[in-house]
Amino acid sequence: TDISFSTRFAGINSESADKSYNSYDSCQFSSMSVGVQTLRSVDTGFAIRYSHFSTFARGIDLDGGTAVEIRGNVITRARNFNSFQGIALGGQDGGIVVTGNTIDGRGLGGLLLEDQKHGPGNRGLIANNEILCGGLFQAQGIRIAGDLAFVDFVHNTVHCPAGLTATPFTLLSTPATGVRIANNIFSAPAGVVVYRQQSADTLAYFDYNLFDGTQGVVASIGGTNATDLAALQALSGGNANSLVALPQYRNPLTDLRPSALAINNAGTPWPGITSDLMGQPRDTLQPDVGAYEFDGLPVDIMPLAIQTPDNFSCEVLDSTRVTVQLYNNGIQAISDFTVSYGIFAVTGATEQVADTILSGDTLTYTFTQKVDISTPTLYPFKAWSSAVGDANTGNDSVLFHPVFVDEVIQNFPYIEDFDDPGGSVPDG
Repeated sequence: TDISFSTRFAGINSESADKSYNSYDSCQFSSMSVGVQTLRSVDTGFAIRYSHFSTFARGIDLDGGTAVEIRGNVITRARNFNSFQGIALGGQDGGIVVTGNTIDGRGLGGLLLEDQKHGPGNRGLIANNEILCGGLFQAQGIRIAGDLAFVDFVHNTVHCPAGLTATPFTLLSTPATGVRIANNIFSAPAGVVVYRQQSADTLAYFDYNLFDGTQGVVASIGGTNATDLAALQALSGGNANSLVALPQYRNPLTDLRPSALAINNAGTPWPGITSDLMGQPRDTLQPDVGAYEFDGLPVDIMPLAIQTPDNFSCEVLDSTRVTVQLYNNGIQAISDFTVSYGIFAVTGATEQVADTILSGDTLTYTFTQKVDISTPTLYPFKAWSSAVGDANTGNDSVLFHPVFVDEVIQNFPYIEDFDDPGGSVPDG
């Protein structure tokens, strides 16, 4: 307890354990390789709790053991290594518990499980974990391979940020006996499969999850892709109460607390899960999905999109209207807030909006101040909002709305010999 390990290789590297019970509580591990690594089976009740790991290769790497407990740890990368793994566990039985951990899995993966054979009376529990994933093409947030029996994956938030590649949840085990997946948030950027299951088997329970697949493939099950909720339900035989939506994280890199009203109270009560990652009580009737229990913010205004000008235009205008769509993500009606637009990081206009937007509603707002886009070029538009009391600044901006304005052909016939690089003929 309360020991710091700063080593070149492994903080704890054990080939055997002779005692009936070993635990490491509130320790600090800093190493060039692995924080805790066991090369032979750990003892019954082996536990690592409330410790901090800053390592180059892996945080925790355990082999075997009965009723192993990994709880409340923070695992980060000491360097930006693509081979980093947060927690790797193999060959456990008797009811493993992995709960309340915060894992930076940007590299190869966040939580890697292999050969997890538990029983109906001592189920494994993977719950209330926050996992940030992404890196190599094969990276996964949670990856399960080998034998898998009677494990619950509940109330986890697994997120792959934009610009990285990873599948938040990958299930390779066949069969997956008695496996239950519920109340999780799985999110990834456009073009990334959010949930991947190698077999087409129906799980024991698969429901009340949030899939951020609004920009790509929601799931791949048995080699078949699902691009929307209906297809996911048909393929999985479950997820009747799941959602495909944006979680609206406070910050997708540093604060994975969701804020979207649409997903508030979207979970189902789960036996033994009475608090969240931060120790806050779970709603006993309608808990939130993911690792965090949250309430909607009183004030939270956000621009959803810039609707005009269009992305491509043959109209060369010196007086173009700018229109944005705004969404009230707060629990209170809102009015008297400001909205702005800009080009090339230069503010074009900031205007006061007097209209009232009810909670969960949208408003299309057209700026009084028009914009000059008469010169053929690329105009990178952005829009942002501001309101008194808005504590969630992570969703206040639409950062990039490119508008391409090309020259209008004035004389016909028009001949383009394509000898000079860089030219284009728009579809105008």
